[in-house]
Amino acid sequence: MTFGDEIQRWNKTVQAPVRFTMLALLCDADIIEFGRMRQLCGISAQTLSKQATILSDAGYLTIHKIPRGRQVSTELSITEQGRAAFHEQVELLRRLAATAQQPIYAPDGTDGSAVSSEAA
Repeated sequence: MTFGDEIQRWNKTVQAPVRFTMLALLCDADIIEFGRMRQLCGISAQTLSKQATILSDAGYLTIHKIPRGRQVSTELSITEQGRAAFHEQVELLRRLAATAQQPIYAPDGTDGSAVSSEAA
């Protein structure tokens, strides 16, 4: 698989830093209360709500509204599809990072590190 093939597999829903962080936290905790998630991510309630809706619409997150007396508590949980998407993105990042550590060969088969006489 080429570098370009790997990039085509990039999950644009998961890639955003806040959404990636939310899924990472939920992979570990399964359910996190909305206010706690907001604190952990260091974002506003409005931003968290928007990002949670994007993940929910993609099938990666479930938003639970739980009545508690006169108030409603909101909890977020990851779905199996969300867990799989997160782990696929992590594996893709690992493969890309490993690729970046490999030498890139010039068309002539050299590693491209030799300085040409014109550049010297």
